[in-house]
Amino acid sequence: MSSMPTTGHVIRRDCSLVIISVVVGLSGCDRSPSGEFRVIDQKAANLSPSEESVFGPDLTTAEIETPTVALNVANETMMSIPAEVSPRFPVPASALAIANERKVELLVRNKTFFKDRMTGALRLTFDDVNLLTVLNMEPVTDDAVSWMPEWLTSLEGKSIRVRGFMYPTFQAEDLEVFVLLRDNQECCFGPGAKIYDHILVKMKPGTTANYVPIQRSLDVVGQFKIDLQSANGSVYGLYVIEDAAVIVR
Repeated sequence: MSSMPTTGHVIRRDCSLVIISVVVGLSGCDRSPSGEFRVIDQKAANLSPSEESVFGPDLTTAEIETPTVALNVANETMMSIPAEVSPRFPVPASALAIANERKVELLVRNKTFFKDRMTGALRLTFDDVNLLTVLNMEPVTDDAVSWMPEWLTSLEGKSIRVRGFMYPTFQAEDLEVFVLLRDNQECCFGPGAKIYDHILVKMKPGTTANYVPIQRSLDVVGQFKIDLQSANGSVYGLYVIEDAAVIVR
């Protein structure tokens, strides 16, 4: 007659799996349908329930590219999974940002701008001053200006012409200040709008602008200024055009 496994054997055999189930709040062995182990980053494991994101099987998942991932309980390492397993695990947005952290580096070393025939101003686009394409920087940090190449910082004080869309205001006429957007799509209006897709426009003293419906583009001519503004590590201002005039297309 074969003997039944003892309770001790069961506990020793399944100890690691039970620990993983407790830590991530799941039942069972915590395997994906494909049989791969799921790995949770330590920082992601410590997030509060309100910060967690729940992904369905058809939504984005992130590969954790850490050589060894350890699950800690009460500061004691309970289990580590080697990187060769190469697992996938749905992680919160904050953990995605850590996993996909970009290395800031100069990608555009030189750039030439042409003069606008009508105004004599340098012709710029929002793509020219996009810090993701210029510096691989996302999000924009407090020290962004120190990373900027000379061709970008040398635009300071120069007359430029740039095309964009006016951010909706509560005022239809006599605008002394408004925000120029790269485009009129969701990327410039949503909570994840990029700071380099906005330019604060200050009209020339004694002049004003009228609101231009978001369906129509406009050109702004004025003096370009880099004026990074931040609070609590979050950048909320970067580019300004002063002494501006509006050309409605």
